[in-house]
Amino acid sequence: MTRPAGACLLCPPPSGSRTWRRADPGYRTCGDCLNRLRETLKDIAGRYRRLDATPGASAEVGVRGVPGFGSAPSASPHIVTMKDPRSKPCEIARDAILYTWGPNADHGRRLPDGVQGPEEPPGAYTGKREVWFGADGRPHCEQERPPRSVPAVLASLAGMIAEDRDMTPPTGDVDDLARWLDRQLDYVTRREWVGDVSDDLHQLVGQLKPVTGDPKAWIGDCLTQITTPDGFTQTCGTPLFAPTDYSRDDTVRCGGCGQPWPREEWEHLARQLHDAHV
Repeated sequence: MTRPAGACLLCPPPSGSRTWRRADPGYRTCGDCLNRLRETLKDIAGRYRRLDATPGASAEVGVRGVPGFGSAPSASPHIVTMKDPRSKPCEIARDAILYTWGPNADHGRRLPDGVQGPEEPPGAYTGKREVWFGADGRPHCEQERPPRSVPAVLASLAGMIAEDRDMTPPTGDVDDLARWLDRQLDYVTRREWVGDVSDDLHQLVGQLKPVTGDPKAWIGDCLTQITTPDGFTQTCGTPLFAPTDYSRDDTVRCGGCGQPWPREEWEHLARQLHDAHV
């Protein structure tokens, strides 16, 4: 659906016979969306103050465990990443390539040359994933959207806006940056790139919510069959969580093997999880 000229750039497409929400005169968003951006900034600052890097203090879900037999770190790496302005998403070395088999899949792919799957595949081959194996025996993979540093993201947005306005970029902590950004919202909501700012802010809220009192909803354990590097086939078993209001899309995605279930496959996933516990 094409967004018409003059429509609010942040409002979702209308449903049914409704019309697009218009942007306020001279702006690229409506007043309600400007207010929501303001509330999002307040939410980020408030949740950031509640972050606690003590292991187990925040309700972390879907983050990788400590592989091997090493002792647990004295602070949560997930939370430290969010608090350290130097943190940047990066890839890690892998232990192996994991081949996944979708139960009852009817859209399988051809196995790569030289790769032999299980003798009796429980479904069709659906893809491969670069993983490492933790002490729990389960596969772990780097998150498609790893945690981002809250101060670094806010500072980056502030720097972009300051450059666009020929201003000196602000300094200070997260509260200082959030207050400065709040004062720029009247300008930001007049620009075509307001959607980029909104996306970054909503991503920060999305990663902060599960570790500040709004845990993700567990829906079951992944039933995808995987082939380990030594040729054994096993069930993935990684916990699956429902998408949140701030998720990138409506896809349920396994944090272990990476198997996705878009909204149109939710009913099929629900039947699989139900049948597994009958």
